[in-house]
Amino acid sequence: GWTETTGSNAETAIRCYLTVRRLVRDLRLVNSLPDVAGRSTELLPISIEEDDPPLEGSTLPLKFSNMLVCTSGQDTRCLIEHPTRFLLASPDLSNPGMAVVKTSAPLQFITPRIENAKPRILEIWLQVYASPGQAAPCGAPDSNGKQSYTVELQFNDARSCDAALRQLDRTRAHARRAMLMQLKHFLRGSIPPSQENSVHAI
Repeated sequence: GWTETTGSNAETAIRCYLTVRRLVRDLRLVNSLPDVAGRSTELLPISIEEDDPPLEGSTLPLKFSNMLVCTSGQDTRCLIEHPTRFLLASPDLSNPGMAVVKTSAPLQFITPRIENAKPRILEIWLQVYASPGQAAPCGAPDSNGKQSYTVELQFNDARSCDAALRQLDRTRAHARRAMLMQLKHFLRGSIPPSQENSVHAI
């Protein structure tokens, strides 16, 4: 007959199935798999993002303790450390002490690297989905709204470039640990209501 243990096992199995289905559908985002079923409209029941993450066009206060200055093309950019997002901003000339976000992407969807032959250049490969009405940062998105592009950031010296890479590696690892923790709580049926506050304490 139906027991409490059986019910608990069934709930866990259902949670695992729903989560794995959602993750498999979104694997194409990082592995460029053929999009057979179309973009998933399901919301993954785990999130490390704040309710209102900084997006392109938003403004942030400049804090020299959490940013590195570089150039992207001919433009000056500030690589701003953030617990869940890759952020590039430009100083707001009309509002001293503030910066306008030019690039914003979830940390789990970027891949940073430095080529040995170019020790002052940090290459960032991004695969993100465009929000409805959002302009593509580089070329047009595909039929599912996915955009793939590369950003090259040039620093004054190799030391600064390496510091930027280590900063991104650290925050990406922290974000992944926070997501795994939330997934663990979800599968156990007890998502922390605080969204794991430790995410914001880098």
